[in-house]
Amino acid sequence: MSAATLSAVIMGMPANIQIPSLRDGETRLHSVARIFPDDWNNFVDNLKNDFNLAGYVVTRIKGCSVKDIDPQVKQEIDRWVKFHYPNCFRTLHGLFELKEEYAKDPADAVDLIQVIVPSLEENDPPAMPDQKLEFDIVPLNDGMQELDLNQVKPLVKGKYLWCVNRGSRFSVLTGMILKEMIMEMDSYARIVQFFDGRTSVLYRTSALAEMQMEFGDIPKDHEEIAKNLSFMGFYSRGEKSYSSLCMFEEEYDKG
Repeated sequence: MSAATLSAVIMGMPANIQIPSLRDGETRLHSVARIFPDDWNNFVDNLKNDFNLAGYVVTRIKGCSVKDIDPQVKQEIDRWVKFHYPNCFRTLHGLFELKEEYAKDPADAVDLIQVIVPSLEENDPPAMPDQKLEFDIVPLNDGMQELDLNQVKPLVKGKYLWCVNRGSRFSVLTGMILKEMIMEMDSYARIVQFFDGRTSVLYRTSALAEMQMEFGDIPKDHEEIAKNLSFMGFYSRGEKSYSSLCMFEEEYDKG
């Protein structure tokens, strides 16, 4: 059996996730180092060993002073900040890792072929791992925090569409659980929507197309989409009590 193709779209931030605000005079580095002091100190200690940094340089870095730092060291610091900040970078990196995990087994049931993103921060694409994955960048309309699936649907190339939140990090079980969802949906054609537990939702792309034909558009709320799908004779799976595939740092997750 050939692998089921999967597209992923990075949506907005869940309402209960707190995006850190900068204090007066703070950079993003200052902010994230303040929120994760232990991780920051351990990271800088590893930098010291990896790059054989002098003591005074380590002291400067721990104080979040990175001006005139070696470019390679600065790049590692930038990546650390992006990994710890709830933005697209961490989600993108997680999707690349997921793609690589699936690619290890040529008989795998899932092929993540495409990522659709609403925006990218400067220099994000070059910082990604080996880019064996198609990108489609869609601008947000009118400052909206979530993508309209009517806007996304024409771009989708996968049999399934995974709506995943910006700022997500994925557990080691993500790939396995996602694969189970897709295999179940592949086995039962009337199952077209799978809630993973809280924020991430998986759709059968053809069902979204049928909904557009039936109702004229796709609602922005996933619960409303579920109601329309039920009206059309399709089924949804998943409960809000399930463990979510999308996870966030405790410091940001106030839910």
